[in-house]
Amino acid sequence: MMTPVNLLPWELRRSRLIASQLRRWSRVLLVVLGLVAALWIQKQRARQELQSELAGINKRARPLQQLNARNRRQQTELEKLNSRERLLNQLGAPFEPLQLISVLSTRATVGEGGVRILGLKLTTVEIRPERVAVPTVSARSRRKRQPARVAAKKTEDVIVKSQLTLKGLAKDDLALSEFITSMRHAGVFESVELKSTDEVEHPSGLTREYHIRCVL
Repeated sequence: MMTPVNLLPWELRRSRLIASQLRRWSRVLLVVLGLVAALWIQKQRARQELQSELAGINKRARPLQQLNARNRRQQTELEKLNSRERLLNQLGAPFEPLQLISVLSTRATVGEGGVRILGLKLTTVEIRPERVAVPTVSARSRRKRQPARVAAKKTEDVIVKSQLTLKGLAKDDLALSEFITSMRHAGVFESVELKSTDEVEHPSGLTREYHIRCVL
């Protein structure tokens, strides 16, 4: 039996072997790169589909989110109204002046306490809502009306509320502004209105004279 003998030089055989190995591994590398690219494309498509679904869900859930935000705002307003009602019920007790003075003194000490209350007056005020103009009627039609019903209608339109008038001195405009803001956030007063403010000289250093009207 004859044994084949490769008569090619060793350098040429080595170069051919290296080239063969390179071709083989290059094919393997191309296959691996193709698989990686296919997986990457598949993941990108899945990601885009998920993003599209998420955008659709967010779009459908937007009305619910707005409703939830509106409910939270209404809940906050309801809690403020309940707190104000509790305070007003406390102020409606026989010791109402002491309760009211306690609230005012607490609010006057906001910041550096640059506000002094020199006088307060608690009264009642009648508030008449604006009426819509009605067409004029003849004298005969006016005679047919019953006076008792008209009077009852006028009585129903009148709203009686408590009004507190404050007069005093403030250190400066900033202290007065903080005092008014604190009273508005107290939850007791329906409205707080600064009627007037003047600059005056006082030995205590308080140089702003104010007049505030509050409605309970």
